[in-house]
Amino acid sequence: MNPVFKLYLYNERSKSFADHAVARLIGQSGHCVLTFILLWMMAPSNLLIIWLLIALAASGTMFFLTRTLVPDNKVFTIERWRITNMTCSFTIGFCWGMAPAVFFIPGDLLFFVFMISFYSGYIASSLVVSSVYRYSFIVFALGTTIPFAIRLIYEGGFDNNVVAGLMFFFISMMIAVSTNMHKQFLKSVATQYENERLIEQLDQEKTIAQKAVASKDKFLAAASHDLRQPLNASGLFSEALTPLQTSSKGKEIINKVRQSLNGLNGMLHALLDISRLDSDTVESHPKHVFLKTLINQVYEEYRHNQKKITIRTELSDELIVFADPTLLYRILNNLLDNAVKYTNAGEIVINSEEIDESHILIKITDSGIGIPKDKMAVIFDEFHQLNNPERDRDKGLGLGLAIVKRLCSIANIKLSIESVVNSGTTVTLEVLRGTDQVRHEINSVEHQVSLKGKYILVIDDEQYILEGMQYLLTSYGSDVVTAESLASALQVLQKQPSKVPDLIISDLRLRDELTGIDAINTLRDEYNRDIPALLITGDTAPDRIIKAQEYPTLYKPIDTKELKLKLNELLYH
Repeated sequence: MNPVFKLYLYNERSKSFADHAVARLIGQSGHCVLTFILLWMMAPSNLLIIWLLIALAASGTMFFLTRTLVPDNKVFTIERWRITNMTCSFTIGFCWGMAPAVFFIPGDLLFFVFMISFYSGYIASSLVVSSVYRYSFIVFALGTTIPFAIRLIYEGGFDNNVVAGLMFFFISMMIAVSTNMHKQFLKSVATQYENERLIEQLDQEKTIAQKAVASKDKFLAAASHDLRQPLNASGLFSEALTPLQTSSKGKEIINKVRQSLNGLNGMLHALLDISRLDSDTVESHPKHVFLKTLINQVYEEYRHNQKKITIRTELSDELIVFADPTLLYRILNNLLDNAVKYTNAGEIVINSEEIDESHILIKITDSGIGIPKDKMAVIFDEFHQLNNPERDRDKGLGLGLAIVKRLCSIANIKLSIESVVNSGTTVTLEVLRGTDQVRHEINSVEHQVSLKGKYILVIDDEQYILEGMQYLLTSYGSDVVTAESLASALQVLQKQPSKVPDLIISDLRLRDELTGIDAINTLRDEYNRDIPALLITGDTAPDRIIKAQEYPTLYKPIDTKELKLKLNELLYH
């Protein structure tokens, strides 16, 4: 027997005996007391009292030892438990077996019937508990039977000899039954042992997987942050450089730089989206939204695609959905982006359909390469891409559908996909229908932000990002001061004590183990004003993302259009 399983088996046996210790003590004590009462008028009282005390002491000792010798107790060992259990079981059985042997009353039918009834009932009842360790039952049954049977044989006579023989036959049958029950117990324990081992193995594998995921997240967070810093600065410099370029060649080069930066932005923002979704910081805030207005925003971004694929919409002007417009926009954007990547020629159609009074279907149908049936289950896995063995970065990182699946779950949108290889794919979204009673207009016109004369403080521990932000914000006409830490920000601001910043823009991760939140709170306390503030971060670590949710936040690399919208919101609303 496997030593580990053997220990486990005896642990279970000891627990079973300990669990039934109270019931066994009550049964044994009750049996002794009833026997004592029955024999009180028939046997010598002194000898009967001694027998009662010995029997009760044996039962009490077994109760104490059974409750003591358990796996949690350091004195527990297999051999100690086996010897103690068998000794106690035999002693108790022998004590009871001696009662009818010592106090035998020849010719008394009541005595005889009582003793035989108690004998058979006591052995049968002990079978339930003792069968988990059959040797315990065997020694108990023999200890109970032998003294009584010997006395019957000693008394002689046909009836006594027959009863003695029946007693041995009875315990033989009981031992056979206990053997079968013991086998069932062993099977049950073996199954339980295997299940617990499997659960333990699964827990270990789960822990290993969690550590691997944590290591991956930590690596992605660090790598993403380090990559975002220079990329963010590049975006700021290219945006600031745009109005300075007058030649067509220079403008063309800047546009090429923008396209390259946009590709990198898309990849890094996909990583950020996965981290934010995994950290449970994304919530759904559904509203009544004009579906056509929302889809047109996505459509405008892709209708002039480089592949010259025809993209058209078939939408009703009146359809209203009840959904979080931001989440639905991101879902549609990812799906349309995916359709464009995997459609080499033909068209992509976006249409809608009313299926009942409560739901609307949004369908995106393309004439692309399609998805094989055996791959449908893996297309939502992270970093999994079909038909991209060369890892063409124009097709992203393979996170689009993984993000879509998570967003649909958060937004309570039902997602389904039908596809035929070399014919195309149809993605269907089932969205709650909005009501005509509420009209929520979406303003898709770019906000014109006036930062002229605004006194803005920018805090970041990367000098080239400070320079990029200063060039950009200065080009908008604002008065910009920069600082690499909270301490240097306080020093810079003290040079113009009469001026209060109109806006604070701070990186989340600063020097001296401080955060942008610490900087914003300190400066607000310093001026005793609720100064509008914007956090900027390149972190994808879930714990830092959660912290960033406390304030308006943009994620590096910054989209300058999004920055303008956020500044407008903070300064003028």
